[in-house]
Formats: sequence, C-alpha cells, structure tokens
Amino acid sequence: MEKYDPWATISIKKPASNERQIIKQIPTTTGMRTLGVQLSPSGNLDAEFDHLCAKAARILVGFRSTTFTAKEWQKAYRTIAIPRLIYSLQVTHFTKRELERVQAKFMTSALQARHVHGRFPRAVVFAPESLGGLGLYHLFFEQSIAQVKLAIGLLRVQSSLSDLFKIGLGHFHLHAGLAECPFSDPHDLRYLELDWYRSVSDALYLTDTRITTVTPAYLCPKCEGDICLMEAILSLDLPTKTVKALNGC
Repeated sequence: MEKYDPWATISIKKPASNERQIIKQIPTTTGMRTLGVQLSPSGNLDAEFDHLCAKAARILVGFRSTTFTAKEWQKAYRTIAIPRLIYSLQVTHFTKRELERVQAKFMTSALQARHVHGRFPRAVVFAPESLGGLGLYHLFFEQSIAQVKLAIGLLRVQSSLSDLFKIGLGHFHLHAGLAECPFSDPHDLRYLELDWYRSVSDALYLTDTRITTVTPAYLCPKCEGDICLMEAILSLDLPTKTVKALNGC
C-alpha cells in the first residue's frame, strides 16, 4: 500500500482548453484574514498576533508624532488605541503574557506622558480612577470582557451560528469531564489545551463569575461515572500534567 501524502499535487482540468490547473494548498496552521481577524483551521494565532503587534506599532507611531498633554494622551489611549486593538479579541484566545507583549510599548509611553515611572505597580496602573488608580485598560481583560459578551449573545439568540456554538460548548463540556458546564461552574482547566472555550472559562474562573442559561445542557447519562471521577481528581490538587493524563484516560 502506498504511503498517504497529504501534500500530493492536486489539479483540475479546464473544460475549454483541457489544461491542468494546479490547486494551491495551504496548511491548516496558516492564518487567513476573515472579517478583520486572521484565523486558521487549527486554531493557530501566530498571524493574528503579528498583525496585532504591527497595528499597535502603527498606532503608537501616530501618537508619538503628535504633542499630547497627559489628559489628551489618556483620552486618545482609551478612545482610539484600545478600540482598535480589541476589535478582533472577542474571537481570539491570547494568553495574558502575549497581550502584555502587544501592550508593552504603549504602557511605557502612557506612563511617560503622565510622568510616572515605568515600573510603577501595575495594580495601580490598571485600577479605575475612582479607586485611586490610573485607569488604563489591560488588553487581556478587555479580551475576556469581549469573549464573555460574545458568549452571552450566542446563548441568547436562536440561529445556526448559535446552534454551532452550543455544539462546540457541549464538546468542551464533555472533554472537561465536569458535572456542570464550565461556563456555569468554572474550574481551573489548565489540564485542557488552550482554545476559545477554555479562554472564556478561564476568564470566568479568574473573576469568580458564571454564565447560566434557562435551559442548561446535560451530558449523556453514560458519562456520569466519569464525571464523578473527574470531580474527585480535581479536588486532589494534583500536578497539571498528571490531571491531563488522567483526563485523557
């Protein structure tokens, strides 16, 4: 039996000339621009991350070419930079460290504009002004807010996209092995691969919030034993690698 070659040449014949036209193949890890965000079938976000970094750099160049007062810089940051940067974040699942890299140079310039040291405590930098903070927005939490808003919207409406979303949520619930849906009963799910659903669940867990629905989805009764087992495993405080292996079993 010949070995399967996923990159074998594929071509189609043109009816008029009988010529063969080679079809270009693109790996599933390659991001393609779709409605403002560059996604790939495999979930790889490298292209979108590079695009976001380049966008942040362009915005910052524009800011630095203009003479702003401290208040004007703050207003421009909130009304121009942040809206442009968070536009695609509702469908991404970047980590906190990745989004801090995107925001790093912005933070330096924002603090300099307010005559604040670059190593000023971030808890104060991102705290609201009503609590004595500087009121700057953190991209990771803006991503979390956008994700949760999108999830709530998809759970509320009745559409084909909503149905597809709920199917994905059901698979995520099954893979997590928990008694309740991770959105309505968030847990520390580091034993699962990071994807959009886990990113939303992580945001809910981090902020101690939950999304409940009028008609919650339940797993097949055949999974009840596995559910009880997974709940017990999580209560043991085992290393993430061990929990991941046990969940795979």
